[in-house]
Amino acid sequence: MDIYHHKRWSPFSGPHLLGLLFTLAGAFSFVSPYFIEGTSPDRSLYIGIGGVCFGLLVLSVYGGTLIDFKGKRIKTYYAVLGYRFGEWKELPDIASVRLIAHSYKDTNVANGISPTLSGEVTDYVGILYDQEEQPVASLVYAREKKAIHEISMIADRLGVTPDFLVAG
Repeated sequence: MDIYHHKRWSPFSGPHLLGLLFTLAGAFSFVSPYFIEGTSPDRSLYIGIGGVCFGLLVLSVYGGTLIDFKGKRIKTYYAVLGYRFGEWKELPDIASVRLIAHSYKDTNVANGISPTLSGEVTDYVGILYDQEEQPVASLVYAREKKAIHEISMIADRLGVTPDFLVAG
């Protein structure tokens, strides 16, 4: 694997949840004339097309990071409908790769769509540092095992020993 791809996309949080709901509402609008009497098929079709198109557009928006080990370059991007917007930059010599567990209290703000929940959340953040100990890139993972595996693989490809500061 010459290029590592880290994608930040979660279907059940933030705007992606809204996109999922619009897609489902649009799909329901397509079939509603079969279940609800007096519903205009034309109107249901137009509403369904609008809901599904908007929902899929929102679901297609995400961010990520590409690391080209062979070409020694890095790209932080945002993608819309599969097209990635971002510039390749030269990857400086990486001196260390660290994995840090970051815990915080997360609260959903009441918005009428998602339930208002709160709780302790732990993100696992992999950080690549250059020779001057300046961060070059950070990669956020939701699960500890995946974070350890991915950061170990990245460190191996870069020829450094990973430093795991994950609380066990």
